[in-house]
Amino acid sequence: MVIAACIAALVVSAGDVPATAQDESPDDAGPPLTISWARNYLTIRGEHLPGEEVRILYIEAYCRANSQTTDWGKHTVVGHRTELLSASEDGTRIELRCTLRDGVTVDHVITAGADEIDFRLTARNPTIRRSEAHWAQPCIRVGAFTGLGDPANPQTYEYITKSFVFLDGELSRMPTRDWATEARYTPGQVWAAPGVPRADVNPRPLSSHVPSNGLIGCFGDGDRMILATAWEPWQELFQGVITCLHSDFRLGGLRPGETREIRGKIYLVANDVDALLDRYHRDFPEHHARSRALALERSARRRAFGGIEPRVSPDGSTIALSFQGAVCRVPSGGGALTRLTRGEGWDVSPAWSPAGDRIAFVRTRDLGDGDLLVVDAATGAPVALPAAIRARGPLFFHPDGHRLLGRLASPGGGARIAWCDLDDGAVTPVEGIPDSLATRRAPFALSAYGRWIAWAEHADRPGEQSGNNGPAAELWRVPGDGGAPSRVTV
Repeated sequence: MVIAACIAALVVSAGDVPATAQDESPDDAGPPLTISWARNYLTIRGEHLPGEEVRILYIEAYCRANSQTTDWGKHTVVGHRTELLSASEDGTRIELRCTLRDGVTVDHVITAGADEIDFRLTARNPTIRRSEAHWAQPCIRVGAFTGLGDPANPQTYEYITKSFVFLDGELSRMPTRDWATEARYTPGQVWAAPGVPRADVNPRPLSSHVPSNGLIGCFGDGDRMILATAWEPWQELFQGVITCLHSDFRLGGLRPGETREIRGKIYLVANDVDALLDRYHRDFPEHHARSRALALERSARRRAFGGIEPRVSPDGSTIALSFQGAVCRVPSGGGALTRLTRGEGWDVSPAWSPAGDRIAFVRTRDLGDGDLLVVDAATGAPVALPAAIRARGPLFFHPDGHRLLGRLASPGGGARIAWCDLDDGAVTPVEGIPDSLATRRAPFALSAYGRWIAWAEHADRPGEQSGNNGPAAELWRVPGDGGAPSRVTV
């Protein structure tokens, strides 16, 4: 083990339509790659590659949620079988089908380009029950590629010194800062994707940091090449114990009859980190927009330009805010402020729809409860709602764009943390959240995929100021549609 010797991580600064495997590759990409699949291993071959081939356990496992602290074999693994449907004679295209034990099927179209492997997956749930499979693991063995593998010891750890993720916008070699060492199973390292519950990832040591993007990779023997991989949607990045790296894709528990498209890439390119990032951003524009939006929102909250409650649009291009009693928007990079609302009272708590075409907000006379309203994000034109709803922020759109979460009340009803159906105006309280949360200013939030609602509890003690001045904060969550609450922090 060299983990103790290399714990001081080396950090290196790194300088729109998703591309397909048929897109043109650079002229200097090198000889073409070929692929084959047998006995659950996908093998990439190329004479120019360090080690000449890269093997992938494909797919290692399909996994359940609530996996971070539970038994891998008894709880997490769903069970599946994979069959080869077709393989081209020239070794550039393979079709596979995975059939999960719960009836879900996942069809894989895998194509080799000059310097990448392209994955296009279609997951279907033909059953009448929701699938328990939330994520899956392609396990890339990188020992031969890095030159630091040991055929006699598949659990050698030297290779991590050539492996990397991106933290705070910079390429960070492993072991990264604040390297976690405790978990149900050790060693290894897991980084949960933004918005993914930390309870729903691999049961190896879980980093306290959220990656800046979805890339994980390593430098080849001699440092002339990079192997990197990414998926959309993605669940986690993972450095494993069998000389392997993972970007694990997300299924999310398919509903009965649901179909989901998933795509991924393995890049095998020259050692040019800036060029790799440019290509990754073109292939996965939603990853780039998401990381920019998070960075911009953090930045916007630090700026003192007179606006309050800034919210960044889904594509990261625009900030909505409340300014002098009106909802306005301003380009994220700076520019002219455009006023969207007019009327008596204070327009506060703006929230973007997932498509970025609408903004919901609350019109209040005293910065308390008020009327729930929606406007066109471009023009400020009112968007009609089917019923009158009282609200207090913050507000959150569901990813489907048809529901809105907030402290809500229909006429004559009491305020609750509830969903408003924007199609029929129905207000549905979220079961499992304390009623008192709707009458105080305790923070709460909706996760990125709409799966969880989290809030903070602050315990009061005799003789202390009531409210948010309790001696200790606890973080709780419930499923997005309600259910039994669970404590997140200990």
